[in-house]
Amino acid sequence: MPRVMRQPDLATASRSLATRAVEVDPEVIALLERARAEARAEGEAIGAQRTRIELQDDREARAQLLHRTVMEAVAAHRAAVAEHAQETVELALRIAQEIAAVVVDDNGAALADRIRAALASIDDDDLVVRVGEDRVDSVTTAFANERGVRVVVDATLGPDDAEIDGPWASADLTDATRWDIIREAVTRA
Repeated sequence: MPRVMRQPDLATASRSLATRAVEVDPEVIALLERARAEARAEGEAIGAQRTRIELQDDREARAQLLHRTVMEAVAAHRAAVAEHAQETVELALRIAQEIAAVVVDDNGAALADRIRAALASIDDDDLVVRVGEDRVDSVTTAFANERGVRVVVDATLGPDDAEIDGPWASADLTDATRWDIIREAVTRA
């Protein structure tokens, strides 16, 4: 709580300190009072300016602290979102792979359709289509009338896998390659 200080009157002070009364010129007293008032006003102005500067510095420091805190929180939030998004993508891919791993017994019709689509984009002759043991008969039957296409068995391929080789072109229709392409596309997005 601020204290109120009384300013002594110069005329009274000089009378109380002197052993005898000294007559002070009223103009001198007025001059001293004006000087005291000017000094007080100047001191108050300097004090107010210092207070404004300190308050401004304090506001700037608090604003910088707040900005830094908000930016750290935003960065942490973005990292958490990215981490959870990646986990979600990986989980979705695992679920899709599990669902796709269930072999539908369509007697190779879906595989034959994929091979036919790949052959349509390959402008080459003397193509060798390699398929797994489980699908060699159905794929051979599906392409029996195709010129320049020969179907052979490849024991390393799964039931819905195929590879096409020609003199100038090849196509990989394996599940592993399809999942690599899907994984790459999803993780880029």
